[in-house]
Amino acid sequence: MSVRPYDHHWQQVRLVILTRDMYACQLRLDGCEGRATHVDHIIPLSEGGQRLDPHNLRASCEKCNLRRNRQRQAERARHALRQHEPTNPSRVW
Repeated sequence: MSVRPYDHHWQQVRLVILTRDMYACQLRLDGCEGRATHVDHIIPLSEGGQRLDPHNLRASCEKCNLRRNRQRQAERARHALRQHEPTNPSRVW
């Protein structure tokens, strides 16, 4: 049985993190809005990060959180492509 990511446990921890970080974005990437409304997993769940561990969570604004997620997806795609590159290509282009 899988756990839904936005269940009541998540909602409780999310509020604790936003309060702990005083609703201030901790990522501060370019275009940051400053006011946090999202909570970011420092170590992604896909890489073994703990879903509800406060030490793995930080407050972020929507723009920073979405930007970081896009960066993670792009890095995963680049990694997947590198995995499929031939080590000894038969042709040099």
